[in-house]
Amino acid sequence: MKIKFTDHLYAALLVLLVGLGVLDAFASALWVSHHFASEANPLMAALMDVDLSLFLYIKIAVTVFCGFFLWRLRRHRLAIYALIVALVVYLYIFYKHCVIAYQVFAF
Repeated sequence: MKIKFTDHLYAALLVLLVGLGVLDAFASALWVSHHFASEANPLMAALMDVDLSLFLYIKIAVTVFCGFFLWRLRRHRLAIYALIVALVVYLYIFYKHCVIAYQVFAF
């Protein structure tokens, strides 16, 4: 079954991706600041050590910039594949945040 990627579908998936990225930023800041987890990305971990708000600003700015970049390239097949791969990765990251939240609040 072949899925036709219209602008509406692509936009909806892109909004989901950016939303997951923003959610990841805030959840990472929460878990790391309360010592429930550590940041896996060494560059972002260094930013968190400098200033937590700087980490949030840069993480959200990079997420929005990448979303804008993917939107501009939406007609290219590679952009569609990149969006799908990024969504799968961020859904896994969201799952990991849910596991951490379960461990924090259930125990």
